[in-house]
Amino acid sequence: MITQRIIINEREIPLLFDLAALAEITDQIGEMSDFGEMFKGHKRVKNTIKLIVILGNEGLEVSGQKPDLTEKFVGRHLHPSELMTAQMACINAVTDGMRVETKQDEDKPRDLTLEEIEKKSTP
Repeated sequence: MITQRIIINEREIPLLFDLAALAEITDQIGEMSDFGEMFKGHKRVKNTIKLIVILGNEGLEVSGQKPDLTEKFVGRHLHPSELMTAQMACINAVTDGMRVETKQDEDKPRDLTLEEIEKKSTP
């Protein structure tokens, strides 16, 4: 479900975190257990650009649009003053994509992805 959108060069980009996006993020950036670290250090700008491209192309494709975002396009058209807003939109898209909804009268299902992240981040 698309819940986050950002504007780049007057174009609305829907952000979607699904399994395909998870696979791309893992391949291109790193494990989700290190998600918070993606926005720190000298690679934070490049990682944000990569996340926007991955989540944006997923959102565009699911919305029936051409998934044509590139790192070059995002890097040229996203202004440094918009970096923090873009990072928050990416974080919110991932959070929304990992959310598990249940009916009140059902037992809560296990979120295996969340359990794995919590296991790796617990000292």
